[in-house]
Amino acid sequence: MRAAPLLLCVLALAGCERRQAWTFQNGSELDEARPPLLVAEVYTGGECGFACQPPGQQVYCEELAGDARGSAPEGLRQGERYCFMGTALDAASEAYAIGCAVGTVGGEPIQVVLSPVEPGRVLRRRCQRPGPMVRFDAGLADGGLDAGPGFDAGPAFDAGPGFDAGFDAGTQIPADAGPAVDYSRPVRVYFEVSGSGTVGVFDSGGSLMGGWLTNGHRLWVDAWVGFYARIEASPGGGQRVQRIGVPHCANASPCEFLFVQTETIPIVFGP
Repeated sequence: MRAAPLLLCVLALAGCERRQAWTFQNGSELDEARPPLLVAEVYTGGECGFACQPPGQQVYCEELAGDARGSAPEGLRQGERYCFMGTALDAASEAYAIGCAVGTVGGEPIQVVLSPVEPGRVLRRRCQRPGPMVRFDAGLADGGLDAGPGFDAGPAFDAGPGFDAGFDAGTQIPADAGPAVDYSRPVRVYFEVSGSGTVGVFDSGGSLMGGWLTNGHRLWVDAWVGFYARIEASPGGGQRVQRIGVPHCANASPCEFLFVQTETIPIVFGP
């Protein structure tokens, strides 16, 4: 099917009258329906990373419902390159498509094409991101909620005035010890299962992410620093949990932990 235009965000450059279009389109593997909710994000660094995991700092996030248009990103610098990203969520708030593109502020229009999420991949993209709710030996503390940029579904609107050069990319909430933790930073964690048994990975709401995993299966979760997950590992007959690659879990199931960095968590069953 042909690509279908979805949304139009407008980047109003500071001190200029010029406006720059930022559009989203459904790719050829999707139908022409608009997503019930689209999370639009901008990251610094001028690169989007592998499969839309930008390594830079988030400087814009807005959740756009239906035909709503987003407010103009603030604080972007003319002539600099950013990663512009969109994640489409269905009526159950599950991500089913994602797209990203590197664009230069003040350059050509920015077009982001959405493609289906790869099998075995789970995306958690929201602008209101909770900080960690439990404390582990890693030193992360209960930070409450990271409010991030606001979101007003409201009616469709024009981009409005130009940039506010003083825009702060997101709230950094300090832990009880050590440096401040940037809970807006995206993190990717892989879960790999080997041996005879079944594994479920659940989010803080108790939802199973990506289905039940068995020998040779790999689950790929894109979320953010401080994202909560729980591993439940059930060994097959005559087997036991030999290893869960989270130090404080001591190979016990269930295992609760917070995303801190991009890593691989092995879950191994054996005699």
